Amino acid sequence: QGQFFSFHQALFESPPTSLTELQTLAEKKSLAMDQFAICMKSEEVKNKLLKDLKIATDLSVRSDAFLFVNGHSIPAQESLADIEDILNQQ
Repeated sequence: QGQFFSFHQALFESPPTSLTELQTLAEKKSLAMDQFAICMKSEEVKNKLLKDLKIATDLSVRSDAFLFVNGHSIPAQESLADIEDILNQQ
C-alpha cells in the first residue's frame, strides 16, 4: 500500500494495545482497510511474523532497536561513543 514506513513509525510512536486501536491507526494512515483486513487474517502473514519472532527470540533480541556486529549483540540505546568502544574491544 506504499505506507510501510509511515505506519511503522506510527506504531512505535503510539503502540496500539488492542485490535481496535490498530485498525484506527491503519485508518488514520489511509490504508486500504479491505487489504488490511485480509492481511490480518492471513495464515501466510501470521507464519512470517511467527518466523521473525522466533529468530528474534533465538537471538535474545528484546527491543525494537538492536545491532549485531560480527556476531555480537549491542543494544542500540548505547551512545555512538560506547558502541565504538565496544567494537574496538572486539
